[in-house]
Amino acid sequence: MKKILVIAALLGWASTVQADPTQETVYLPINGIKIPLHLHIPAKLEGKVPAVLVVHGSGGARDTHVGAWAKEFAYMGAIGVVIDFYTPRGVKSTSADQTSVRYMDNVQESFAALELLAKDLRIDPNRIAIVGFSRGGTIAHDTAYTIYRQISKATTKRSFALHLAVYPGCNFIPSDTRVTKAPIYIMVGEADTYSGVENCRRQFDVLTTRKANVHFVTYPGAKHAWDVIGSASFFYPPAENWINCLFEHQADGTWKNTRTNETFRNLRSDPKAMACMKRGAELGYNRDMHQKLLQDIKAIVSKTLVSK
Repeated sequence: MKKILVIAALLGWASTVQADPTQETVYLPINGIKIPLHLHIPAKLEGKVPAVLVVHGSGGARDTHVGAWAKEFAYMGAIGVVIDFYTPRGVKSTSADQTSVRYMDNVQESFAALELLAKDLRIDPNRIAIVGFSRGGTIAHDTAYTIYRQISKATTKRSFALHLAVYPGCNFIPSDTRVTKAPIYIMVGEADTYSGVENCRRQFDVLTTRKANVHFVTYPGAKHAWDVIGSASFFYPPAENWINCLFEHQADGTWKNTRTNETFRNLRSDPKAMACMKRGAELGYNRDMHQKLLQDIKAIVSKTLVSK
């Protein structure tokens, strides 16, 4: 905990002297496991408050990353909630094998977390947002789609009030582009060679034609995971890198390679489908863009959730 506070102070996460949030953990029973939800609760609660579900990336739910974000939301007056998909499954990372935790299970579990949080008497059920990073950013993005609610077998009828997708993967897109009416923010680094920029921009363009409430924000010079404190540049060789791929998820469950027009029943079992995937990801921390992201997200959350 002290480590998080020191990092937060150095970065200006908590810009004013405030009482620290309290913490508690609740468990979501689903898919044969109990998923922990770590709640960061404002020191002072006045009536029902907003909540922000914070979704980790392939590296897992680290306190110094998603935990710091949840704490920041608590300082703003919202309950920040870190969902941990991997620990109850005994998984530390999915970077080298994204199938080691089924992606659609995590989408379903995010919707289930929304339902659980909506029943918390401290939380306004109409002001629950989702923010995610990398793989978690893809989840934050995909929970806006009607089709992924259906494919993931989500049981709740509730919707998130805000979707913040930070450096998400935009390489697997649905053919059915119906989305929620809630604001969707796609936030990408211009120097990201892992998630990439162009596929996300294409997704933004598609949603714009549907007149969705979608916004595209870029960060100059920012590589993948630019808000994860560490080296300014490092290469992780085992990571699955799909930047050269663009697959469309069809209504019948098949996948269409939009660049070759080939259709596949199972991406993983067909070498031709996997041909566009390569290994290795360049990541790097960028203090200036981290600060800019923090300012942007605080402004968006304040405008959409906290000030209402």
